[in-house]
Amino acid sequence: MIPALVLIGIAWLGVGAVLGERFAKEKGIKPAVGFGLGALLGPFAIVMKQMKGEGKICPRCIKRIPVEARSCPNCAREQTMFG
Repeated sequence: MIPALVLIGIAWLGVGAVLGERFAKEKGIKPAVGFGLGALLGPFAIVMKQMKGEGKICPRCIKRIPVEARSCPNCAREQTMFG
């Protein structure tokens, strides 16, 4: 019989890895990075996703913009993959 903590650990890794990969794809980050971080953070990824809100922050004007924006609609700064 497998101990309950082992099952919880496997679920933690599995759920976190899958969600991390999915969130990474949404944000334009390499899925492998999301997979690895998701496996480490587990279900906390769900909470962080909900708290963060939609969009990303422009590093120049510090305003929230759509994730898919190639340039900031506020200050016209070209956006890179990381901000």
